[in-house]
Formats: sequence, C-alpha cells, structure tokens
Amino acid sequence: MKMGPPTIPVIIDSIKNEEGFPFTRCFYFCIETTTPAPGWLLETKWYNGPVLMLGMSAIILGPLNGEPLFGTTGGFGEMVEALDQDDEDFYLDQNAIWLPNSLFMGDGHERGAVYRVSLEAFRPAYNFTEHHLDTNTFLEQMHDRREDVVFSPQETEAFQKWDADLLLSIQEEYHANPDMVLRKKDDTPTPKLG
Repeated sequence: MKMGPPTIPVIIDSIKNEEGFPFTRCFYFCIETTTPAPGWLLETKWYNGPVLMLGMSAIILGPLNGEPLFGTTGGFGEMVEALDQDDEDFYLDQNAIWLPNSLFMGDGHERGAVYRVSLEAFRPAYNFTEHHLDTNTFLEQMHDRREDVVFSPQETEAFQKWDADLLLSIQEEYHANPDMVLRKKDDTPTPKLG
C-alpha cells in the first residue's frame, strides 16, 4: 500500500458474485452528530475561522490510543465505550461502500475480514456507492488499485473477537432478563370472545 494519507479500515459485510455485479460491500465506522454545535473551527484554503456545525460524519481511521491499527491494545470495544460515555450528541454509525471483488486477491476475502483502503481507492468507491459514478467509470478508476486494498490480519482478529464478545454479552443479557424473552405462539393466551 502506498504510504502517505491515512487509510480507512473497512470490514467485509457481503460478497456478491452475480453476473454484472461482482462487488463486495464493506462497512466502516463513523462518528456522527445531527445536533447543531458551536465551538468548531474550519480550516481550508479559502476559510479559516469559527463555524456552527450543523451535522457531521467523520470516518474513524484508527483506535483511540493513537496506534495506526486496531488490535488488542486499542480495540473496537474501547471506541464504542468512549462514545457511549460522551456527554455530547455524538454517536457511532456504520456506512458502506462497494469495492470490486477483483481487489480482494488472496487470504481474507470473507465476511468479517478487515481491509485497509487508501484514500485514492476510497473516494471512487464512495462516489460509486452514492450513485455519483456509473459502474464502467468506477471499474476503470479501480482497475489498477489492487495495492490500495490490503488485508489487515491484526485488525480482522481484533474485530472478530470484539464482535463475538459483543454477541455473547447480548445473549447473556437477553437470557438474564425474562422480560426481554419473546413469547412463543403457544405461550400466548387465547382471547375469549363474547
């Protein structure tokens, strides 16, 4: 992968192999807010000053501890917990992009695998997903981008562990709270008419 701008961690969600649509849907984590918030500064080529933020979606590039990759010392769980404790109106969300299957050569092309995508490959994938690029133009722009989509075994292991731990926690909470258990059709009292 080319060094330089940061890379975006994406997680494989769905692999399509249908004729005419050989793409993989990947999701990425964002911090978002829809509440107007003062106190932000915007710094661009044409403006440098205070702004009132009316909405924001920021892609998460790495763990809170400043490490370049998610792993055992900076994981997905810590990120979620930190946002849950935040007093502001921020929340964690997932968004998705489509990438051509041809970019996923070798190990790891399966649901739950984490890849690092360069900004140069992410931009056209985002535009294609948002219907700003047609399929042929997108495939042309992604033709030589294989080196811009790299499997991340460390982050795959960290994500899969967090995902399994989260599922176990939800199951334990569900079974510990009888009010959350859905009734079977046979358990429902039959209403009497008349």
